[in-house]
Amino acid sequence: MSDDGSWVRLDSLSVGGRVRISGGADLWPQERVSIRWQPPRRMTQHDIAVRAGVSHSTVSRVLSGGGTRKNPERVAVAVALYRSAENVALQDLLPAKREQIAVPEEVTPDLGAFLGYLVGDGHISRVKHH
Repeated sequence: MSDDGSWVRLDSLSVGGRVRISGGADLWPQERVSIRWQPPRRMTQHDIAVRAGVSHSTVSRVLSGGGTRKNPERVAVAVALYRSAENVALQDLLPAKREQIAVPEEVTPDLGAFLGYLVGDGHISRVKHH
């Protein structure tokens, strides 16, 4: 929205143009907001064995190029998930000894303030860590 209250397309804005921004609409939740987020977890060979209903040695054999007669379809699906790009990427992103973060069960005033500061500043410095 431009400063005169009319809507404009983003591609028609130019450097120095003025737009309206919201400074807060005084909107607050009517009830507590729960948080159900869980950190991403890399699938392990143990997870594959449990999912496919086979032993860890069977999983190791299949990952080494061998076969299995017990639940071959389920093992193939589990191995495909283990080798998926998403799971492989988590290996690089999540160091094995990373400290767990504390995630509250609901949005608290302190968490809301932190998120407001983060949004207001736009980032957390990777260099200065603040």
